[in-house]
Amino acid sequence: MSKRRNRSQHIDLADLPAFAAGPDFSLRAAREIPKPKDWQVLQRGCVILFQADLRDPHAQEYGRNGQEQRGIDVLGRRNGDPDHFVGVQCRHIKAPMKKAKILKDCREALTIKAGLKEIIFATTCPSDTKATDAAIEVERELRAEGHDLKVVVYSWSDLELMIAQHSTAYNYFFPSAVASSAVQSSVRLDVNSVSAIADAVAAVLQPSSQPAVPADVKAPASNSEDPALHARIDVFRDLFRTKSLFLPAKEGLMDIQSKEDLSGKPWAKFRIETNLGSIAISLGKHEEAAALFEKAYEARPTDCNAIANLALARTIQGRYDEAMILARAALNAKPRSEQAISFLLQAAARSSWHGDPETLIPADLVGSVHADMGLIEFLRKRDVSRWAQRARELARNHMDLPEFRRADALALLELALGPDAFVGKPGSVSREDLDRAATDMLALAENCLTNAFADQHDLLAFVNNAAVLLRLSGRQADCEALLVRAMPALPGQSQLRRLLALSQVAQDRPQDAETVLRGDLDPESRLLAAELVARRDIKDAIKLLEAIDAGEANRVAELKWRILGDLERDGFRFDHIRRWRSNWRIRRVRLCRGSER
Repeated sequence: MSKRRNRSQHIDLADLPAFAAGPDFSLRAAREIPKPKDWQVLQRGCVILFQADLRDPHAQEYGRNGQEQRGIDVLGRRNGDPDHFVGVQCRHIKAPMKKAKILKDCREALTIKAGLKEIIFATTCPSDTKATDAAIEVERELRAEGHDLKVVVYSWSDLELMIAQHSTAYNYFFPSAVASSAVQSSVRLDVNSVSAIADAVAAVLQPSSQPAVPADVKAPASNSEDPALHARIDVFRDLFRTKSLFLPAKEGLMDIQSKEDLSGKPWAKFRIETNLGSIAISLGKHEEAAALFEKAYEARPTDCNAIANLALARTIQGRYDEAMILARAALNAKPRSEQAISFLLQAAARSSWHGDPETLIPADLVGSVHADMGLIEFLRKRDVSRWAQRARELARNHMDLPEFRRADALALLELALGPDAFVGKPGSVSREDLDRAATDMLALAENCLTNAFADQHDLLAFVNNAAVLLRLSGRQADCEALLVRAMPALPGQSQLRRLLALSQVAQDRPQDAETVLRGDLDPESRLLAAELVARRDIKDAIKLLEAIDAGEANRVAELKWRILGDLERDGFRFDHIRRWRSNWRIRRVRLCRGSER
């Protein structure tokens, strides 16, 4: 529940359910905020911090990397005073600054035209009395020379205290603490808080399937078939495998099919159908892929890879027992298809088979790329206890492959939002983990959008998960750009609308967020819209809330009346709200008791 507010106050942005962004100052100040990973992150964060601390929305980076900045990274005005300029130098350092360096940088900063009244050194080093004394000495020395100037050196602990005072800065520097239902230092959000609205936004959407693209099938070692023909097939194979140019590769392979006489060339036919099937999987056209793998099998029915790919086709078609039989046959063939172990585990995960999946893996394939990919898919699909932790352990051995980076990102997101998550806890989910995972999932989502990925469910999962990870890692602008691009391809998805609105709120654009949610009839979207409206007009927000048909005893109803109760405490006391909430609680208790009988 939010705190009691005076009637004259608006609801602050920090109280909006933007991934529960808004713990009070004492809670924020009690947490250790992780240091930025590099000077660029520190400098961007200092812009946000000093816009708030100086009360100057126009504070900005002074110049850009490569320009002569003369010791100043951020330039602003104290309280907007046009005659009181403040220069901030951002120093991502480990050792405290010494007097000589402070004095040198101050003299350089005093040459800029603004005529600085304050010079602040925002550093990541620990607190140090010598650095503080050095700043005082430099200030006295410069004042003696006639400069009306204040010089301050902030250590990281000083900056942490400042950051905790401003929710926008806190959201930037410590996104993982405000971006999920789990925070650092074992402090958890109240599960009954209004921020539960955002739980539906901060959710992992599991893709329906993640079939591995069949392994590359090379040209025959002998010259039994036209080498030039197989060289042309190689060109189009490389287009989609190494450059993700799926549509040009598909067109090129189909052109060969239409113009070449492939009778008597089963290997070439097999390779073309197999590559077309792989392209279809990459484009989310799974049924089409299954049909193509069937054609490839007809061309070379004794080929171990053709048998393995037919197993994958049967899994796509829901014929899981057949798929397992075929995958075992491909594994036992001589030569064998090592990728068949991945297809065997994928089929087993969806079948009625029960047992330890690791017993399906031949001893010499334990730890292999194909075995680990299939095992990750099995654990995820069966939702095995601690699957995400186990998946990350397996993926860690193959992070040079994009398939494993994506699997790791999905597992990491599950951990970051799960009930046992402590984002930032050493060895669990770090800020660097989140940023890398966001980059990998963003690449996947953008690739799917570029290539008109056909499976709408999986496309939604890829976009949603990328957007949530971007929000978690504080990359609100990237999140917004992705969602704006994705929404025409995924029309009517309230989940994405809410994510977009929250990314805009985090960028201090609540009016844009209201526009995004306008007309969305989804109850959770309307709840979020009402909270946005409440920051400027509580009466209008109450009207929006009362218009939501939330039913009797469900989560949306509970949130609706909890928010109305919060607004009521702001000075709008409605007896009918109190009566309805009381009656609703009684009805809820009766329903719960009835379900227990």
